Amino acid sequence: MKRGLFGRLAVQGIFRNRRATLPYMLSCTGIVMMAFLMQVLAGTDSLTEVYGARTLRRTLEFGTVIIQIFAVITLFYTHSFVVKQRTKEFGVFYVLGLEKKHIARIMAWETILIMLVTTALGIGLGVVFSKLMYLILLRLLGTGLMPQLHLPTRAFVQTILLFGVIHTLTLLNSVRQVATSRPVDMLRSGNVGEKDPPARVWLAIIGTICLLGGYALSLTTHDMTSAAYRFFLAVLLVILGTYALFLAGSVSILKGLRRNKRFYYHSRHFHVVAGLIHRMKRNATGLASICILSTMVLVMISATASMFIGKEGALRRQLGREAVFTLIHTQDEAQENLAIQTIRDVATEQGIPVNNPITYRTQEVWATFDEGMTRSYPPGVSLYPGDDFEPALNVQFTLVDAEDFARLTGHTRALASSEALAVPVSAQNFELPNTFPLYDLNVHVVEWLDSAWPVRHFATYGALRVLLVMPWDDTRALHRAFYADVPELLN
Repeated sequence: MKRGLFGRLAVQGIFRNRRATLPYMLSCTGIVMMAFLMQVLAGTDSLTEVYGARTLRRTLEFGTVIIQIFAVITLFYTHSFVVKQRTKEFGVFYVLGLEKKHIARIMAWETILIMLVTTALGIGLGVVFSKLMYLILLRLLGTGLMPQLHLPTRAFVQTILLFGVIHTLTLLNSVRQVATSRPVDMLRSGNVGEKDPPARVWLAIIGTICLLGGYALSLTTHDMTSAAYRFFLAVLLVILGTYALFLAGSVSILKGLRRNKRFYYHSRHFHVVAGLIHRMKRNATGLASICILSTMVLVMISATASMFIGKEGALRRQLGREAVFTLIHTQDEAQENLAIQTIRDVATEQGIPVNNPITYRTQEVWATFDEGMTRSYPPGVSLYPGDDFEPALNVQFTLVDAEDFARLTGHTRALASSEALAVPVSAQNFELPNTFPLYDLNVHVVEWLDSAWPVRHFATYGALRVLLVMPWDDTRALHRAFYADVPELLN
């Protein structure tokens, strides 16, 4: 064969079928740009200077995986239309003397050319818009910092590899279709009616389970530490369930209607049901993609709007005071008074009025609620989200002196040893028994209070948090039991 023949045939085929290849190339370019932008924002070192960078990066990494999954499904779907438009042309090539291996080489050239053009354009547009998206992200974060954006090399490499793999898979799928087709069938592809799609009930059942499981995960998640991971899993299940239901569930329902002879053999139902069966076979993936994209847009807009509209209220709920000072690991009253006086002196020097100050003593202990209360963490272990622990089983207890609680809230109740008042801080959905062992003490909750505590500055680290109001001797005993292995933290 003449050198360069397959390359020229590939270029001619792309231009000749531009009504099919142009939309495919545009969709490839757009998806490459989106994937590249997500890779840049998730991988740039510029965000390390921004407060909350770790959480932001983890969220963007979740979004990157979702975009990659969506890219695979969408490009396979759009590429199937291109192959369908080219089937008759490939049959003509076969009649003119080309073998199937030659047709495969033409398809390989087309895939390489389309991949190079769309990947280059997508990355180029991603570079152009990356600065804009970066500035928008910083604006949304409300940070005063404006670090210079550095495009990570990893974003270029991962984007090229991702779409190289996707285009390779679409090529292999196309070659498989040509290799298993007869030349006569390829020539007559435009005149042959579509086969009746099978009713894959098993796929419809799997789709229903995935969809219900995804929504169940999203509705039953209350702990903030595991919320991101569970939400990511819920998104995957909903995407898979939506595609499965559109592909198999719709056809199964329509075929069920067709089996109902009294319904199907009716002048108004016959043509509609018969036509919908084949339309859903052709367009199920596209309709599912539209539904998923629409849902993503609505969720993104509503979630972002709710966070920004409600952020002031959330701050007021969590931070009830303008300034909070904590003196750690001390039982020396003179030292406490010195610290309070120092704060007042500094505020006076700076011209800052001190209004409505409050002071109180607390102790912190962690415990695992599993057949009784036992210590779950030695002191010094990181308790931030993302560490390897089961947050739903862990409770963070803030122990407050009963006298301080009565002074601050006006709620007075005589408490005997081991008795406590309980205030849920972030454990509204956690059923703590009224009597439970906590280290060396058998705690008995005599009353649950809703919102009697006036100070709201607790960081819960994603765990369940309960305020226990107890006699000070009991709080000291629990504190000593919790830090028994670290005596230097005890006074």
